[in-house]
Amino acid sequence: NSLMEQVKAQADGTEASLSPVDLMSNAYATTLQRVEYGSSTCCVATLRPDGILEVANLGDSGLIVIRRDVCVHRTKVQQFSFNFPFQLSTQPSPNNA
Repeated sequence: NSLMEQVKAQADGTEASLSPVDLMSNAYATTLQRVEYGSSTCCVATLRPDGILEVANLGDSGLIVIRRDVCVHRTKVQQFSFNFPFQLSTQPSPNNA
């Protein structure tokens, strides 16, 4: 399953609210067990019952919050240099390369 499918499964399958960082971390750990190699940027957002929006962002994925036609929040791009974003990744093992 893909990284974001794992995030969705965790968010749907828990009674306790997990933070976006926990959702991303847990999904990544599960994906590492199922995928030989690949990489992805990721943005996960949750809206708590008290109306607080929590966001975890890695790489050049992102989120913009707009209220009444005004941008009130924008996540920052995280990258090593232009067009080289931070990513969650796994490399093929030497036996499979």
